[in-house]
Amino acid sequence: MRALAILSLLVVLAFAVRVDSSRMITVGGKSGEFTKIQDAIDAIPANNAGGRVVINVTPAFIGRRSSSTSQT
Repeated sequence: MRALAILSLLVVLAFAVRVDSSRMITVGGKSGEFTKIQDAIDAIPANNAGGRVVINVTPAFIGRRSSSTSQT
């Protein structure tokens, strides 16, 4: 059971995150779209007097970077 919980947490961490549009937070001119969970968490003000902030996690494909190793 615990392994399943850890696995599901890892899957969630691999997804892109977006701050809920009802509580959209603009940081540095961005519209609230983030690619890392930590970026979305950092966008929440430290003195969050408004209560809860919901972060929706939406699935995203994480592409593999092609390795461009040249052989000479």
